[in-house]
This record gives sequence, structure tokens and C-alpha cells, in this order.
Amino acid sequence: MTQRRSPPPDKADKLVTAGFERHRAGDIAAASEFYARALRMRPNHADALHLSGLTERAMGRHAEAHARIERACRLSPGHAPFEANRAATLITLGRPAEALVAADMAVALDARFAPAHANRAAALAGLGREADAIATYRHALAIDPASLEALNNLANLEQRHGNLDDACAYYERALALAPGHAHIHSNYGTAIYALYVAGRGELAARKASEWLARHPESPTARHWAAALAGTQAPPRAEDGYVRGAFDLFAATFDSTLASVGYSAPDGIKAMLAQQWGEPTRRFDILDAGCGTGLAGLVLRAWAKRLEGVDLSGGMLERAHARDIYDELREGELVADLAAHAQAYDLIVAADVFCYFGVLDEALGAAREALRPDGHLVFSTETLLPDESGDWKVRPSGRYAHARDYVEAAVARAGFTPVLWRVESPRAEDGKPIPGLIVMARR
Repeated sequence: MTQRRSPPPDKADKLVTAGFERHRAGDIAAASEFYARALRMRPNHADALHLSGLTERAMGRHAEAHARIERACRLSPGHAPFEANRAATLITLGRPAEALVAADMAVALDARFAPAHANRAAALAGLGREADAIATYRHALAIDPASLEALNNLANLEQRHGNLDDACAYYERALALAPGHAHIHSNYGTAIYALYVAGRGELAARKASEWLARHPESPTARHWAAALAGTQAPPRAEDGYVRGAFDLFAATFDSTLASVGYSAPDGIKAMLAQQWGEPTRRFDILDAGCGTGLAGLVLRAWAKRLEGVDLSGGMLERAHARDIYDELREGELVADLAAHAQAYDLIVAADVFCYFGVLDEALGAAREALRPDGHLVFSTETLLPDESGDWKVRPSGRYAHARDYVEAAVARAGFTPVLWRVESPRAEDGKPIPGLIVMARR
């Protein structure tokens, strides 16, 4: 029997090199496949394990990423990048104390390796040691002024501590380095809005205008320039803005809404009870713009089948974790409605139309997705008496509508109004925002 020969010792190395070239070019899937081929040849190839751990992390498979990088560290100890990335995976897994140990090891191995300091700072922040984290991020930037992670994360901490000028400066530096980075654009928008809330509206408007001038390609810059600087508002929030904002917001969405007294699901629950009494599972329901599933918690009691659609994958991950939906889809709302003609008895859009100015397209698509005598329930924010027009983008970045415009749009779409509730969906700056909850029948 002929013994199988081992592959040439440099073949796996060549595959890792080819994978790294694709990795550096941003082709994560191709890089992952090259690393996998290398590992099939040499399962203990430390570089392949380390780099494949990075691709696993990029694809959101954080436990597997940590397992591979930790194994690489055991097989080839003494490498600062390995230990720094082990720290990064531990941070993602919510294990900051262990991450700090790994980051300290990376710093001990190479005190001039900026990512080690940046991950050490992230671990300190995770342990609540934010002052130490700020100092450590600054040290990382002293080593590498172009460290995108350090710039963005330091800006986030400065913003949380109310140091808005410093936060904006760090975000601006980060965007100069990575003008297409959607999350940094989203973070910068929150910082500029925070300037407005802090009573510095003129500065917020100027920064929004300058941001748009520097980054006209950014949907987030276009959105905030309309909200804060009064540039032409789009008829609805662009998909790129919504997706970026809510992917970023997903982890803190529920707690943030609780802090502003978000009540749209409770108002919808009361409206459903007013119309149909005690809940029974009799409807095929679409939770349109389902987010993390806050409205779904109410709708489940009425649903024979409950589906949800949202633009944000980050929000859908949290909705999925609730285990209340029969199906969840990632996609743009109007297109999704158009693909599901006469599929539902009830469509609910809670806190969704505050990202639409013109309502006609969305209402028309909702009508076509309802069965005969099906119902649509939605909430809106209402323009104040001193706000003119059919709709506008407010400084908060959300759209508000005149009541008579909403009534006319419902009629134009071919709906029959059933119930209207005047109800505040949330507070802003401690004051209730006027709003409506509407039920209409096809």
C-alpha cells in the first residue's frame, strides 16, 4: 500500500499569501476560502488560523473567530498581532476582563503596536474604566495617528462624556481617512445632533453643511444636512441612512427607546383591543419595519402567522432572538410589500413613517399587500401649529406630518379610515412629541 505523501511544505503558505491579498482587497469570502484550503493541508498553520479567525469575525461568527485566533496563539505564542486580535474577539463576546489580559500581553510583546493599545482601551471601556480608556486611545493615536478604530471609538467615548467638540474632531479625522465608512458617518450625525440639543444649533448647522460639502456621496450627510441645515429634504429617508443608523443603534435600541418613553406599541395594542376586543390568533400579520420586535411582542397575541421586515440586519438579529416571528426578512419596505400581494390581514407600521415624508407610495404598497377588508395600523409624528407644509424633517432626523396631509394620503391610497388616536409616541428633550395612531381598512 502506497503511503500518501504530504503536500509540499510551502503550498499552504502560498494559499495563505493569496488569501491575505484578497483579504486586504476586502474580498472576505474569497480570503476565507483560501485560508480554509490552507488549513485542510496544514490544520495547525498558525497564520492561517489567525487570519481565518479575522474573516470569521468579519462575517459575524464571533465565537468561531475567537476559537481560531486562540488556537493560533497557543500554536505560535509571542506574537503581538495574535494576542491583540484575541483581545478584540473577547471584547466582541462580552468578556472584557479576559480581553484586557490578552491586550496587556500584546502590549508587553510590542509596545509600539497601536492596535494592541486600541484593544486595551476597548477592554477598559467594557470594564467601565472610561477615563483610562480615553487615555489609552490617545496613546494609540500618538503611535498611529491614522488608527481608524482608535479615532472612532475615542470619539464615541468623548461624545458620551459630553465632549462634543473633541468627538466631532475625531470623527472628522476618521472620515478623512475612510470617507465611505457608514458607521462613522452615523456616529458623526449623532454628535452633530447632540450639538443641536446642547443649544449650539448654529454650529450644528454649519458642521452639517460642511459635512455634506466634503461627503456629498453620503446618504447620512445628506439626511442630517436636511434636518439641521435646511437643505432640500428627500421625500423619504434614504435606505443607506436608515440601514447605517439602525445597524449602529441596534445594541442599545430598546433601552434608548425606554428612556424616551416610547409608547407606540402600547397605543397600537389599545387600538387593536378597541376594534376587536380580546386578542385571538386569527390574523396573518406583517410587522412592517419591525426593528428589534417591540411591536411584535404585542402583535404575537393576534397573529396566526407573524412576519417581520426591516432594512437593518442588526435590528433583525435582535428581533430573531425574541423567537416570536414565523419569518423575518431583510429588505426595503415598499419593495417587500410589492412582493407580497394580498398576503396579510393586518399590517402594522410602528414608528416607521417617521422616516417617510411623502406617504403615498408606502400606503399604496400596503393596500396592495392587504387582503380585501384587511387593516393597516401605523403611527406618525405630527407637525406643530407653527410648522408649515405637509411634512418636514425635524432636527431629530425624523419626519413629521400635518394631520390633514395624513388624512388625504390615506384617502388617496384607497383606504377607509376606521380609528384615529391622538397619542405621543415618545418624548424629545423631556417633552412629549405629538403624534397619531391610525387604523384604516382596505
